Amino acid sequence: DRLNKEISDREGANNDLVARMDSQNEDRARDIEELRTRMMKENAFLKNLADKSLGVFFDAYRTKAYDGGGEENLTFNGTYCNVGGGFDPDTGIFTAPAGGSYLFMFHIATHDNKKALLSIRKNGEEIASIFDQNHKDNHKNSMAGQTIIINVARGDEIVVYAYTGTWLADFPMNHYTHWVGILLKPSVDECNLMKKQIEEGIEEPVATNGY
Repeated sequence: DRLNKEISDREGANNDLVARMDSQNEDRARDIEELRTRMMKENAFLKNLADKSLGVFFDAYRTKAYDGGGEENLTFNGTYCNVGGGFDPDTGIFTAPAGGSYLFMFHIATHDNKKALLSIRKNGEEIASIFDQNHKDNHKNSMAGQTIIINVARGDEIVVYAYTGTWLADFPMNHYTHWVGILLKPSVDECNLMKKQIEEGIEEPVATNGY
């Protein structure tokens, strides 16, 4: 009986040990599977990130003089590029397809002996201005411009607004007026949204303009 009890106790202890080892192995297997899944998601994110240009930029121009009288958004006749599809030359409105820090540049040539007063606006609020008064004593035309870097949220609208009395010189072969916008760095929210979309397998339609 004593020997049988010893054998039984040892078998019980051995079974307990096996059960604990099996439980630990299952926990390790779950940990390894979770790690593998996380690494696959991160690899997919990095691969998708490498395939994306993250580029948003446009360069719009005019081909004819502006003498519209002002008090309106300046419109444009075409674009050299419009990656991200955020700019509408017909309305002059740039709607940010992604949030982040943007560089905007605007350059003009004033009309003969006329003035130019324009502003860069975000969601209707003036954030920078361009001014050039006529120079009757020394020359008829002059170049003027403005460059800014601002934080923009997805969906914000950026325009160039012309005030009363603004005249601009432009010709079909001489595009003096240029309106340029470039996304320098996506915002943290934009990067997190992109990561979430990749992890969930959600892809937004790609807006293009010949690119």
